[in-house]
Amino acid sequence: MTIATVGWVCGAVRLQSLDHNNNNELAFNQDTKLIDCILLRHLLDLTQAKLAKLARLSAPPGTNRATQSILWRDALGTTHVFAERLQTAQRLLNRTDTQLDSATVQFMADAKGMDLAIQKSSAIRETGDLVAHPKPGAICQEAFIQSISRHNVTEEHPGLLAMVKFVMIGTVRS
Repeated sequence: MTIATVGWVCGAVRLQSLDHNNNNELAFNQDTKLIDCILLRHLLDLTQAKLAKLARLSAPPGTNRATQSILWRDALGTTHVFAERLQTAQRLLNRTDTQLDSATVQFMADAKGMDLAIQKSSAIRETGDLVAHPKPGAICQEAFIQSISRHNVTEEHPGLLAMVKFVMIGTVRS
């Protein structure tokens, strides 16, 4: 699945699988793929936040994980060159005043894991963002209504439907 198709998957494919095929298993598989995109992005954030802490890039106590992940990415600089980003990451983590645990040393030795953690432009991050926060108009009104119908707290349904009506006014889906 490419980044360009994820926005389409968010609404159209999911609805198509429910409306045209009436196949709940297909819908579940699409939902699982979408949730996986979000979970992998979360995993990337957790990894980068942990690396930021280990490199002592952390902001004041109470700073959230997303901010720590940004600190890590910012500390790696603006270059897209893998070797330069890896060298910077190793320098940040191999400080003389820091003793790294075996799990960190093992992770740093894993070329594929480090590659994902230091990428300047991450497909995992972009896809997760697009799935979690689709562009305006990417989700049609019917998708929201179906989601509301499955929502367990039925007393919230009228308020949620009012929200759909409010945000969908004037929205044209291409």
